[in-house]
Amino acid sequence: MNLKMIGFYSYTDSSITRKFESMGEGLLLVRIDKKEKHPSPYHWFFENGRKPAFDISINPDNSLVNYIKFFFQDETIEENSFYTEIKDKKDFEPIFQVNKFDKNTFQIFQKNNILAFLHNINNIVMILDNHIATKEFNIGSDISILFDQEDCFSGVLVKNLRDFELAELKKAKIMKMRFSENLLTSKA
Repeated sequence: MNLKMIGFYSYTDSSITRKFESMGEGLLLVRIDKKEKHPSPYHWFFENGRKPAFDISINPDNSLVNYIKFFFQDETIEENSFYTEIKDKKDFEPIFQVNKFDKNTFQIFQKNNILAFLHNINNIVMILDNHIATKEFNIGSDISILFDQEDCFSGVLVKNLRDFELAELKKAKIMKMRFSENLLTSKA
C-alpha cells in the first residue's frame, strides 16, 4: 500500500508556508502548511516506531496537500545526493489518490523509515527508505514533493534554507558540525 499521485493541479506560490522549530537538543519540527486548510483532513502517516510519524494531511474535497509535518529526532543530517534521479520536474501540485480513505478511515499508517540528507549545501531532502525519486513537483516556497517512477510518494525537498531555518537546525544540533558551520558562514 502506497500513497499515490493520480494527477496534478496548478498552484499559487503564496499559499504555502514553512516553519522550522527547534524543540530542544536533538528535536526539530518542520511544518509545511497551506494557508487555506480543510477542517477535517485525511492523514497518511509514515512511521518507524522511533519518532513521531511523518504526516501528510490531504484535503478530502480536492485530494491536495493541506500540510506536511515531520520531526528530526536524535539524528544527524549529513550531505548526500544519491536519493534521486530526477528526470521530470513540474511546477504543479500533486493530486493524491484518496480511495483508501472514507468516513471511517481517515488515517492510514504505513511502516517506513524517512531518511534526511543535506543536498547541495542549502537544501534538505526527506526520502522514504528504499525509494528513488524520479519526479519532482514544486508546490511553492521552495518546497517540492518527490515521487518514484510509479507515482508513489517518495519524499519532500526543502530548498534554499533561510538563515533563521539554519539557526533552528543548529540550535537543535542535528546537523554535522562541519556542514552547519560552512552553511552559516557561506550565507554571511
